[in-house]
Amino acid sequence: MILFHCGYNIERRGETYVARSSDGDNHKFELSSKNMLRILNAINALWLSASQIHASDSDEDTLVAPRWLREWLNSSTDFVDLDTAYRRGAC
Repeated sequence: MILFHCGYNIERRGETYVARSSDGDNHKFELSSKNMLRILNAINALWLSASQIHASDSDEDTLVAPRWLREWLNSSTDFVDLDTAYRRGAC
C-alpha cells in the first residue's frame, strides 16, 4: 500500500517506511524510518524549509528546521535515515 503526503509517496518496506517524491523526478532522494509520524514530520520540514529559502536569502544555518535537514542541505545525499538522525539528536 502506498500513502501520499504533500507530494511524497510513502510505502512500507518490511518494518520501514520509505518516502520518495511523487513528482516524477528521476532523482532518487528517499527518507526512511520505522516511525510513520517521523516520516510525515520530515516531509513537512522539507516543505517548511523550501518556503523559508524561497522567501528570503537565508542560509542553511539560519533555517528553522531540524538539524538533519540543515546538514542535508550542506551536504546532500540520496538517502536520509531519520531513525539514525533521531538517535543522535538531529530530529
